[in-house]
Amino acid sequence: MPTTATDRILAALDDARVVLLEQAMVRIPSFTLKETALALYLARYMRDAGLEVELQTVPISDTAAGVQPVGRLRGTGGGPSLLLSGHMDYIGLEEPERWRHPPFAAVLEDGFIYGRGTKDEKGGVCAAVAAAEALARSGVRLKGDLIVVPVMGHKTKLVGGGMGARHLMASGLRADMAIVTENSDLGIATTCVGRVTARLVMDGLASSFEGRGTDFYQCLGRLIDRLGLHFGSVAPGDWLTFSPHSAYPGFPMLLYGGVEVSARRCVVTVNVRTVPGQTADSVKADLERVLSAVGGGQPHYRSRVEVLHPVRYPHSISETDPLVQAIATAHTQIRGHRPEIGLGPRLGAVADSWFLIERGIDRTTVYGPGSIGPDFADRPDERIAVKDLVDCTKIYTLTAATLCGVVA
Repeated sequence: MPTTATDRILAALDDARVVLLEQAMVRIPSFTLKETALALYLARYMRDAGLEVELQTVPISDTAAGVQPVGRLRGTGGGPSLLLSGHMDYIGLEEPERWRHPPFAAVLEDGFIYGRGTKDEKGGVCAAVAAAEALARSGVRLKGDLIVVPVMGHKTKLVGGGMGARHLMASGLRADMAIVTENSDLGIATTCVGRVTARLVMDGLASSFEGRGTDFYQCLGRLIDRLGLHFGSVAPGDWLTFSPHSAYPGFPMLLYGGVEVSARRCVVTVNVRTVPGQTADSVKADLERVLSAVGGGQPHYRSRVEVLHPVRYPHSISETDPLVQAIATAHTQIRGHRPEIGLGPRLGAVADSWFLIERGIDRTTVYGPGSIGPDFADRPDERIAVKDLVDCTKIYTLTAATLCGVVA
C-alpha cells in the first residue's frame, strides 16, 4: 500500500488513462481560432476530475469569440500557486495524403501516438490535465493552488501571437510560478531570447515598357544578401550592433516573415531574435543603415523601418531557482538522469512565456514532452512517445507537490 504522499500521487496516476486522454484530444481538430470543441471537452474532463473550472470567453473580433478553460485544483492555503499552461491550437495540416496514419486518428503504434498536434502541443496540455487529475484523485491535499489552462489562439497572426495567453493575463489571473508546457524534449528552457519584429519598406517609381523605374527585385536581392540567411546567426561585427553573450550561443538570429512586392513598393517583414544589450532602437538603426544602402543610388528610391509592437527583451531564470530545481529533481527521479537546462531545450524561443513574464510571473520556464524538430525527414507526420508523455505527467505531479506544498 502507498504510504508517502509521493507514493499516493504516483499510484493515482493511470498510464492508460493518460494515453486515452491524449488520443481523445488529437481526435478533436483544433485549428487556430477553432478550438471551442476541444476547450469544452477539456472543461468537462477537468470538472469531472475534481477541479473547479471557469470558461473564459476570448474575443476574436467584434463579432466572434472563442473559449478557453481555466481549471483550478484549490489548495488549503499557505502555499505558493503554480500555473501549467499550453496551447490547444495548430495552424494547418501539411500534405494529409502523405501521413503515415490519418492525422486525426490518434493511432497508437510501437510506443508512439500519431496525429496532428500530438506534441505541438497537445502532449503538454494532456500531461498537465492528467497531472491535476492524479493529484485530485490521490487524496493528497496541496497547500497552494494548481492552475491548469489550455489556451486558444496561440498561433494567431498577431505580432507575437498568444491571443489566449494575453487574454488570460489581462483577466487578472496570477500565479507565483508557471510552467509553459510547450514541447521541449523534456528539457528545461530557462533562457529566452528577445524579439524585434520590423517591416522594411522600400518605395520607388513603377517600371513600364516606356521607362525603367525602381528595380525592387534587385533591391530585395541586395537586402537578403546583406542580412543573411533565414534562421541565420548574425556574426559579431556584421550588420547588427551587439556584444556576444555566452548564455545565448547562436544569437542574434534573423528570421524572414514575408515579402510583398507591388509596382511602387516592396515590403519585407523580419524578426530579429536579440541578446541582452540590444534594444528596439538599436535594431531599428541597424536595419535603417542596411536598407538605405540597398537602393544602390537608384532614383526615386526611399526606405523606412517600422518596428512592430510588442517588442520582447531577453529573460532568464536561474538554474538554482526552486521552480527549476523542483522540475529537475522530479525529472531525475522519473527518468534517471538530470535534464538539459538553459537555452537549448527551446532554442531560445519560449512561446507564451513572454506574456506571463510581462505581467509579473517572472518565475516562468518551459518544460514539456515531444521533440522540437520534424519526426521524419520524408513525411509530415507528427507523433509523441507514450513514455515521454506519461513520464512528463508524473514529473508535473511531483513538481506541483513540491512547489505548492503538501498538507501533512
